[in-house]
Order: sequence, then C-alpha cells, then structure tokens
Amino acid sequence: MSRQPDALASMLNAFVQQPWPDQQEVIDHWEDPDAPPLVSVFCATYNHEAWISDAIKGFVLQQTPFAFEIIIHDDASTDNTAGIISALAERYPKLIKPILQRDNQRSLGNRPSKAMVPASRGAFIAMCEGDDHWIDAHKLALQATRLMAQPELSFITHNAISMKGSRLKLFRRIDQEHGFGAKDIIDCDRQFAPTASYMFKRELYDVLPNWFGKAPVGDFYMELYSQKLGSGLYLPNCMSVYRQNLPGSWSAGFAADRKKKLKFLRENLPCLAQVQNDFPEESAAIEAKIRRSRWKLLEQLLHLGDQHQLLEALQEHPVPGAAFHRWALENIGQRGLRSSLWLARKLAG
Repeated sequence: MSRQPDALASMLNAFVQQPWPDQQEVIDHWEDPDAPPLVSVFCATYNHEAWISDAIKGFVLQQTPFAFEIIIHDDASTDNTAGIISALAERYPKLIKPILQRDNQRSLGNRPSKAMVPASRGAFIAMCEGDDHWIDAHKLALQATRLMAQPELSFITHNAISMKGSRLKLFRRIDQEHGFGAKDIIDCDRQFAPTASYMFKRELYDVLPNWFGKAPVGDFYMELYSQKLGSGLYLPNCMSVYRQNLPGSWSAGFAADRKKKLKFLRENLPCLAQVQNDFPEESAAIEAKIRRSRWKLLEQLLHLGDQHQLLEALQEHPVPGAAFHRWALENIGQRGLRSSLWLARKLAG
C-alpha cells in the first residue's frame, strides 16, 4: 500500500464521494435478513456534532452477508450530536439503536459499554468512537469472516489513516498481516492499535477485571484481556480514520494538560500492578512497563517543579537507583535528579 499522503487523501475523498445507501440497500446484502445480528457495532460519542455523520455513514456503507446492528451511545452531549443521531436512526430504524443519555455517565464512573452490552446481540463487537470513521465497505465482513474461520482468534485489528488536522499518515507502517499476543501489547508504550479498528469476541466483557471501570483508559486493557480468549491478528488493510487532537477530545486534553497526564499515570500504575496477577507469565514485561510509567511520572513532576511531590513519588513509586535519585534531588536539586534519571534509563537500556 502506498504510504504517500496523496494516496491517503484519495482514500478519504473516495469515502466522501460515496452516496448514503437506503436502509434496504444495506439489508439486501444480508443472506438472511431475519437472522440475529452477527456483529454489533459500538459507537460511543460525546459532543461529536462535527464528525458523527461520518461515523454513521461508515457504518451503513458496510456490505456484509450477515446481519449487523449499530448501537450508538451518546453521553448527554451538549451540542447537536444527539439530534443528528436521532435523525439518522429514523432513516435507518432497523440498523441503528440509539442510547441517548440524559445524564453524563462518564462523570458517574460508568463506561458506555455498561449500557451498550445489554442492548446488543452480536457474537462479535466492532468499535468506532463518534469522532472516527470507517472508509472500507468490507471491513466488517473481512474481520468477522476471519474470526469465524479461525476460532483461535479473539481480537482482530487493522491499519488506519492517522489524521492530525490536514496531516495524514498511516497509523502503522506494516505491509503484511501478523499475529500478536499479550507481550506485544504490553511492550508497546504508545497506542497499540486504533480503537476504530477493533473487532473482538463478545466474551471479552466477561473476562475484563472488576476494576476495569476505574481504569483511566480502556483501550490497552481491552486489547490485553482479549488474550485470555485467544490470540490477536493485525491486518495491514487501511480501513478506518483515526482523528487525533480534536478540540475537546481525550487525546487533545491529554496532550495539552500536564496535570491530566499526571492523573492518568497515577491512576494507571495501580491497574498495571493488578495486571501482574492476571498475566503472571508476562511478569517481566509488565514490570518493565511499570518502571517506564514511573519514569514518565517523575518526568512530568520535574516539569511541574514541585520538589515535595518528587520526593513523595520517589518514595511511593521507586525506580532503579531510587536512593541515589533522592540524594541527587536533595543535594543538587532538580537538575541533579534529571541527570540521575537520564543515567538510570540509559543503564536500564
């Protein structure tokens, strides 16, 4: 596949040019229109007025030999997202099942899946948040066919166009499909796969840990715990668009707000510790990830310049050479700590 931005732009333009199908056109592809849906599409959205139509268009353009359903969970948006969803649900009543919350569930500690799972019937779940979208009409058919043909697989993901403003690039530079396991996910310190590429067995929700709802981000843990059900497969096919750093998005807030990064790191470290109990065979890889997360926490605190918090973090989240780091901080100051952390990371490789 060409990695040139012009080629990616052409793929996006082809999606834009496609007309919206009628509901019956979608159903006509199904071998048995009366069969229960094989795939449930989960779309979580909040204040995505500018992008939700693209997401829904990508859903209804899917050409599958099996029935599928679209569950859209709007978390009490304050813009017109819910209005757009309602209008399109009237246009596609046999496809779209809207869940329009009156109260913001995330602020109450509830993930969208809490409402979407009981409202769905599919054996497989495909995900796409309201600010992303699919650009390949055969995405669902391709992934579901592989899951049915290879029961050892539990989770299939694929490549995507990563979009930052007008800049386009492939999410990953891969040219052929490859399998992956728990260690591959743990070893990755950036996002392993775009969320809009996920398709997995419904049973994943049965093996997610009790603390999953309190995890600061769900993607990593969904990818990881899917490995309790089987192996993973990463396809090179570029079939979705991942929008990054949109105003009001989680990624934009995370990139702009240092306190948000600190909150994430502090909340995620206990979750990583819990993972060690569930994946003892990957203990070394998890320990290395915890160590890297502790280093990141210290780096963020260095940027804030709060010596008291730095000393507390060194005590609560020790890293290799912690005693020396404390000495450097107390006797040389933050410049000394910065140098000692740099040396420790170099020695650790």
